[in-house]
Amino acid sequence: MNIATRMKISVANSRNNVFLSKDFMKMGSESQVRMGLQELICEKRVLRISKGVYVRAKESRLTGKVVPVNGLETVKEAINRLGYQIKESQSIKNYNSKISTQVPTGRTIAINKCSKRKFRYDNIEIFLVYY
Repeated sequence: MNIATRMKISVANSRNNVFLSKDFMKMGSESQVRMGLQELICEKRVLRISKGVYVRAKESRLTGKVVPVNGLETVKEAINRLGYQIKESQSIKNYNSKISTQVPTGRTIAINKCSKRKFRYDNIEIFLVYY
């Protein structure tokens, strides 16, 4: 059984929707894992949203594009998996306290540590902001 097959089985049996590349390092070398992940991406089983961060994927019924299983919630799960804690951003605080009527888009997520990491899928870019 090659590494790509073992990775497919691991993704299928896992309860997590977020996978880090280091999760698969015990299965083989870095280049083998990279090739296995690329095969999973081509088969539309996972989607790369950031460097070393992959999420379980599905094909959208509306557009036919590959999207994360739970949308933005999957991105928040990935942020937690990387060791960051999500906080309430200033725009969400303003909206909830009726200071602003502008609805937050969710494209900016406040975290507890400084980071320049971006999450991207389907032309949607999500930034992490330190608050």
